[in-house]
Amino acid sequence: MSDQRYDIYFSGEIIKGHAVDEVHLAVGKLFNITGDKLAHLFSGTPVRVKVDVDEETAVRYRLAFREAGALVQISPSKTGGNAQTTQTETASTESHLELLPAKTGDLLDCAKPDPVFEQPELSGIQLAPAGTTIDESQPVVAKEIDTHNLSMSDPRTGSLEDIQIKKKDQPIPDISHLHLDD
Repeated sequence: MSDQRYDIYFSGEIIKGHAVDEVHLAVGKLFNITGDKLAHLFSGTPVRVKVDVDEETAVRYRLAFREAGALVQISPSKTGGNAQTTQTETASTESHLELLPAKTGDLLDCAKPDPVFEQPELSGIQLAPAGTTIDESQPVVAKEIDTHNLSMSDPRTGSLEDIQIKKKDQPIPDISHLHLDD
């Protein structure tokens, strides 16, 4: 065991698959709290629930919260314990990163919850036996199109200029009576 000390924070994170009401009740039983105090724990902002505990106690708190269906953050304590913190350790705790002791966590703590999709309404769907005609609508009758006056040219003959409609040029209107003022 190391002589490192830890602070335990809870921000209301719930493990995927646990009911919110059940987790609220279980965490409330852990601390013997209800109402506003319990709502403050689940507010989404980190709340320090235990200060300056040893590694074994921190692990027990993590397990107790996990059994209740909630996740906690454990970070090195800033108040006491190991006084030989270096400047880099202080900087890492100030940047809200946490380094947990070996073998005290698993990847479930980092997993994002899967989105819940609503199931579509399937009560009107039936499975028909093989060979059953599913589409009972009448087939569409093809219209007869008169194409007797259409013809085709031989390949690589003709151009679009052959079918261009020639229009007479329009005369330019007389604008000699118009002038510009300075």
